[in-house]
Amino acid sequence: MYQLPTAPRGIGQVIDSVFKLLRASFTSLLVFAFFGGLISVVPIAYMLWSGAFEDPAAAAGMGLTPGYWISILCTVPLTLITYGAAIARGESVAQGAKISVGAAFRRGVSCLVTMLVASILFGIAVAVGMVLLVIPGLILMLSLFMYQPAIVLDGKGSVESLKYSHGLVWGNWWRTAAIFSIALIIIYVLFMLIGVAAGMLFIVVGIDPVIAFIVQAVTTLLAGFLITPFFVALYLEVYRDLKMRKEGGDLAARIESVGTAR
Repeated sequence: MYQLPTAPRGIGQVIDSVFKLLRASFTSLLVFAFFGGLISVVPIAYMLWSGAFEDPAAAAGMGLTPGYWISILCTVPLTLITYGAAIARGESVAQGAKISVGAAFRRGVSCLVTMLVASILFGIAVAVGMVLLVIPGLILMLSLFMYQPAIVLDGKGSVESLKYSHGLVWGNWWRTAAIFSIALIIIYVLFMLIGVAAGMLFIVVGIDPVIAFIVQAVTTLLAGFLITPFFVALYLEVYRDLKMRKEGGDLAARIESVGTAR
């Protein structure tokens, strides 16, 4: 049974809290997983419409076509709204005061511009870091990664959320990296199992453009159903733990300064 943590936890305890929150919020987050899955199918649908599934050469050059990138760009704001709403809904479950789906989506819409600007700044910062011998990019990617819950849950601005994320993660970078590494292994195994199932289906029914589209769409939706609730629970529990560590350190510093002043 999920209980809201009241103190910083070890890595194993954070992972345990992730799975407990996942069980508590899974059904509440399915609608957002469904919408997220539908949105991610849009580029696949464009590939089917453009004939990429029939022509390997067309599929190889798909990334160079304006239409493909337009289909990708159209999904960005919808994805941000959906994940912002999922974060709001997941946190409400954790707090024991579940909000409605409509209220969650309204929260996502209200944060859209802030999240969009922050996402662009995040991408630029990581890209610049990657140019600088890759390692700085990886460091920045993780240290700035908690900007979305900072916006949705704490009302931070675009730049402020990135700074806030950096302040939370810095000093806990390796610990945070370990937690996300464990999560990525779990997600990789899920994707691998889904991919094996899809490959076996292709062997049975053969490769046909329409069948290929249906299989990819179904596997994408299935992956979304499994991974979106898990990622939201992970995001929330890591963010919560980092905040408690930061606020606990700040509180200790304030108490120490008061004692020194006396």
